[in-house]
Amino acid sequence: MNSAPKPGPTPLRRRLLAGVTSGTLCVLGLATAGTGTAHAVGTTYYVATTGSDSNSGTSPAAPFLTISTCAAVAVAGDSCLIEGGSYPETVVPANSGTASAPITFAPYNGQQVTVTGADPVTGWSPYQGSIYRAPAVLAPGYDATETPADGDLAANQIFQNGTMLPEAQYPAPGGNPMHPATAAFSSITSGSGTQSGALADSKVPALPSVNGAVIDFTGGWTLVSGTVTASSSGSVSYSLPSSDSSIYPPNSGNTSYRLLGSLSLLTAPGEWFYDATGKQLYVWAPGGGVPSGITAKKRNYAFDLRGRSDITVTGIGVTASTVITDNSSTGILLNAITGSYLSHFETQQYDPTLPFGGVYDAAHRADTGIILDGSGNTIRNSVLEYSAGNGVALNGNDNTASNNLIHDVAYGGTYTSGVTLFGLSTGQLVTHNTIYSTARDGINVNTNVPADEAFHGNRISYNDVSDYGTVQRDLGGIYTCCNIDWSGSRIDHNTVHDPSGTANGIYLDNGTYDVQVDHNITWGNNNGLHANGTTATTSKTNDLIYNNTFAETTYSMGTAHLFGNSVVENNIDTAANGSTSAPVYRDNIDPPTNPGFVNRWGLDFHLAAGSPALGAGVAVPGVTVNSTGAADIGAYESGDNAWTSGCTLTGCHPVYPLSIDDSAIGTTADTIDYLGSGWAHCAACSGTVPLWNNSNSYDDTTGASLSFTFTGTAIQYHAVTDTEHGIASVSVDGGPATLVDLYAATRKGDVDVWNSKPLAEGTHTLTITVTGTKNAASTGTYVTLDRLVVSP
Repeated sequence: MNSAPKPGPTPLRRRLLAGVTSGTLCVLGLATAGTGTAHAVGTTYYVATTGSDSNSGTSPAAPFLTISTCAAVAVAGDSCLIEGGSYPETVVPANSGTASAPITFAPYNGQQVTVTGADPVTGWSPYQGSIYRAPAVLAPGYDATETPADGDLAANQIFQNGTMLPEAQYPAPGGNPMHPATAAFSSITSGSGTQSGALADSKVPALPSVNGAVIDFTGGWTLVSGTVTASSSGSVSYSLPSSDSSIYPPNSGNTSYRLLGSLSLLTAPGEWFYDATGKQLYVWAPGGGVPSGITAKKRNYAFDLRGRSDITVTGIGVTASTVITDNSSTGILLNAITGSYLSHFETQQYDPTLPFGGVYDAAHRADTGIILDGSGNTIRNSVLEYSAGNGVALNGNDNTASNNLIHDVAYGGTYTSGVTLFGLSTGQLVTHNTIYSTARDGINVNTNVPADEAFHGNRISYNDVSDYGTVQRDLGGIYTCCNIDWSGSRIDHNTVHDPSGTANGIYLDNGTYDVQVDHNITWGNNNGLHANGTTATTSKTNDLIYNNTFAETTYSMGTAHLFGNSVVENNIDTAANGSTSAPVYRDNIDPPTNPGFVNRWGLDFHLAAGSPALGAGVAVPGVTVNSTGAADIGAYESGDNAWTSGCTLTGCHPVYPLSIDDSAIGTTADTIDYLGSGWAHCAACSGTVPLWNNSNSYDDTTGASLSFTFTGTAIQYHAVTDTEHGIASVSVDGGPATLVDLYAATRKGDVDVWNSKPLAEGTHTLTITVTGTKNAASTGTYVTLDRLVVSP
């Protein structure tokens, strides 16, 4: 099993850190690979945007024009040093290096180098209104080819000055691909849950020429794509490929949709449409007028390293393209890569030869993001952002993804993720990465192919995963499925928190077995750990759940499907468990016992002096600090409580709003001071209405108040609304008060009832006061608090 070094101590708080910019190595002359290994020195070649491919390339005064020319002549031990600029090409080395003498591609003197897959589009002429068009030979449509050729695009992608413009669609697209604009249908009027159907949407206009256009359904387990067969005002008929009936709309939550692939949908600034028949690109520029700075994706790969080994690419940017290897690649090192818009598609990738039509196993999993296949390959110290598919696809054996910042990826809504791994892999190491803003999972290990269900000797450790599930549902920050044998594999020392919607922290789906899950910390999830999908008669669910801290407010563990010889031991659960039916469930701290964190609501889950978790567990050899006798309970053990997760690059610790539960009572930092003797505090009292942390506080005494001092730039007040609730007075820093009515015809918890205006950075005090007044429909004057949410 792989091992990961223990990082130095830093507090576990979601605050921006200056970061160690080890990903931005200064390359002076020949960059080091950072391995500490002395390499043989060969010929150094130079490349510049002012060069010529007829030059010798052996001096800065006579550089090559293209990186490809250098790649064609470089042999083991040689280096290609590249002057700053943009290089629109696909680099395909003619030769491999050796372990002691790799071929190296690096910037010259630390200059900024970008290899781009996009080319300029020019020759604009007016078309209609603010829409202009230009001749262009682009992809003819939407392609689902698996592992496509360099010029075989899954979809067109258009940029203005390096920023992606959305394709024209209904409804008009938004500017953020991680939260795409979709329409909601009111019903499926025919063919509900089948391949062919019709939807009703009173807002959809009568759109000309959309028959044959694409329809995408989202909001469920995965993207579902089909073809529009008819449309009229308020109705769209469609046909879908054969896949899994569980995802045909509206099943599995696929209740949102969009239409694309028709010129009639180009109705707003910042959109485009490509006519493959006439070979014309239509653009409505964001600011109107003649489009400028427009480029179109033409190539899939910046570096094509298939069939090559012992190649180092360091300190280079790639955009509108990615890096690909294959199963014969070894010794590839990608270091300090800055990647953006790595891969793009607009439709699901079906494969009728795979289970369920490939929606879980094709799905652009293997052909998007930085693709590391083969063995002994590494990507590290890199920043990867914006990809419809993966950030990294890690196939093969003994490959590593470490110390990377990966965000805003998998916006296509398929079973892709920040780092995606595959069945039959061994020795893979995913460690010290920060992954945030993903449409589905943060890290995904998935297969429905029985022959691919072995996943032995792999490790996912010390990663920080957050803001997952921006588009889809039934997912996890770390997700694995289905019937996968994790023998010898481990998920440990990760922090998994703050999903975008309802999600699980660590999700062992559909019979995942023989996995060890230890020393992880989760918060903000529906379940900290969710195990799903086997039966009590299945003996192969021998999962080992040790020393985790599930600091959740709904359920800490949904463990109804942990059977066989599964063990749940030495864990801290701050919320109730969906089930405690594991064969061995012992030495855990469950509610109502207070685990004694240093500061739960400040997200410091270390154990304070006097915590009941100290020394209350049982030593587990190879897992706990002590191999015999007593051990601490939870993820932070004495003697091993300085570990941190995530990468060390600038931006590796994204800032999220901080939730303070109503039960955090006191006068110290991150606690609420309740003033007056009438406040009641209810714990474990959700009933049929979900409450944040299953608790709330309330008072109907006129003049009673609460005070909360915080450091941040905004604050939200979340309350419980009900038929007997009255009007609260809310103010910040003694300023003008706002009256907030907490009445509702039906009881609801965790309702966002008031938001402050943006506040100056610094310390502020929120005051909420019981006014003793109500609206005419209410039967009481209660003021409630469920939680406060502070924006840093």
